[in-house]
Amino acid sequence: MKKFFIKKKKLQSKISVITVVMPVFNTDKIILKRNITSIIEKMLLPFDFILIFDGSDKNLINYILNFIKNKNINKYKLNNFSIYKFKKSVFETTCDKLGINKSKTRYVIEIQADMLMHQKGFDKYLVKAMKKYNDLIALSGRGCLLLKPIYDHYLKSTGTDLKIDNFYKIKVNYLKLLIKNIIKRLKIIFFNFKDYKISCGDVLPSDKKFLKFGIAGQLGELIEFSMKNCGFKNKIYLSEIVMRGPLLIDKLKYDELGGLDNFSFFQGYDEIDLMIRAWKYKKYRCGYVRINFESPLNDGTTRKKKTFKQIKLIKENINRIKENRKKSLLYNSNKFLKNNHPNLEIRYF
Repeated sequence: MKKFFIKKKKLQSKISVITVVMPVFNTDKIILKRNITSIIEKMLLPFDFILIFDGSDKNLINYILNFIKNKNINKYKLNNFSIYKFKKSVFETTCDKLGINKSKTRYVIEIQADMLMHQKGFDKYLVKAMKKYNDLIALSGRGCLLLKPIYDHYLKSTGTDLKIDNFYKIKVNYLKLLIKNIIKRLKIIFFNFKDYKISCGDVLPSDKKFLKFGIAGQLGELIEFSMKNCGFKNKIYLSEIVMRGPLLIDKLKYDELGGLDNFSFFQGYDEIDLMIRAWKYKKYRCGYVRINFESPLNDGTTRKKKTFKQIKLIKENINRIKENRKKSLLYNSNKFLKNNHPNLEIRYF
């Protein structure tokens, strides 16, 4: 593992309050530059930035290094910018765990490389909500939901949602996704108001609906649309689990639980396991706070076609976690949660 470090010539008068952790796997350089810029320009709290390249191309790393060096970061709240690089892909769980462990602030926010931030001060907004209540370990800017549907899907999986189909199937699936997204974009263009109205209702449900179903946020394909027309209600929707990215974590509470379990997980489900452990052992809660961002499906790397080398690594990791994941709390959580569900709540901040 190799580290690169960029420090501001003149540090902010205040020490960093929060650290951004971003894992990167061969993301398009223009998209990555755009998304990093959106974070740096939108944050209002003094912060550090940790970028973890997951076996990515050297040219991409040099491109980002030059971009940061040439950007006038002194006018922003960024204090330190660090880059870590793994020689070969270790996947998201290990990357996030490294970034969180290397952070030196009380609060850490994991933001995936395909996420474009639109809200000025989204960091301050999330931290304000977190500080209001002592029993919070994590707040997602994406969404929250009940465990059961995720748990049922997880048991049927190999421990990850990454696909290892043959190249023909990958190309066909990618083409289908591309066509589907083009149709969706056309609908947004021609029926803009109608689609946003429907989406806002799904993102921010009524209190009665949420307390019945426990679902809120940009779940599923809603993640790829900016919710500029939805407004803000200073609400925290507390459910059983939250979704990764953007995900604010209280590092003190995170460390109490031993962090992400990279022995039982490698790509996906690890944050869900952490939330279940937080509730069982410490009665810590997690929730959703609406912030404005988008993550176009075409910008993501997990859905793109894979090389033989990448497929080989996925298979190796599926075999690596095969036995350990059966010992994880998530794998056995159905029995534990049967009579011990966290209550659905709505809190204000």
